[in-house]
Amino acid sequence: MKSKQVEKNVLYNARSMFELVSDVEKYPLFVPACKSLKIINKYEKEEITYIDATMRVGYGILNEFFTSHITINKHNFTIDVVNKDGPFVKLNNYWKFEDEKQGCKIKFNIEFEAKQSLTGSIINLMFEKVFLKYMDAFEKRAHQIFK
Repeated sequence: MKSKQVEKNVLYNARSMFELVSDVEKYPLFVPACKSLKIINKYEKEEITYIDATMRVGYGILNEFFTSHITINKHNFTIDVVNKDGPFVKLNNYWKFEDEKQGCKIKFNIEFEAKQSLTGSIINLMFEKVFLKYMDAFEKRAHQIFK
C-alpha cells in the first residue's frame, strides 16, 4: 500500500477551499485524469453531506471506473473519501482545511493500493505523477475562481 501526506498553505480561506474541494461534480472540469463523475446518491443530515459517486478516470491507455463514498463535514471543514469498488483494493483520502492568519492550511492524506492486474500495475507506476498533478489542480482552480 502507498500513502502520501501533504500540508500546504494557500492564500484563500478554509471555507472557500473546503467548498471548492467539496464540489465533486465539477472535478471533470479541472482534475487531471477525471473524465466524468456521476452522483449516485446524495443526502444531508445536519452539517454532514453523504455522497456516493462514480468517477471515470482516463490516463494514456488507462480508462477505469470506480465508486467512492464521500463524507463532507461542513462544521469541521473535513472531507473523507472511501473507495467502494473499481481497480483498487484501497483508495481512501482525507482532507482538512484550517484557517491561518493569511489564507488556510490544507492537510491531505491518501492511502492507495491497486488490485493485482495489468491495470493495477499501470496505476502503481503512475501514482506519484498523478498525485502531484492532482494537488496542483485544486490550487490552480482556486486561483481561477477566487482572483
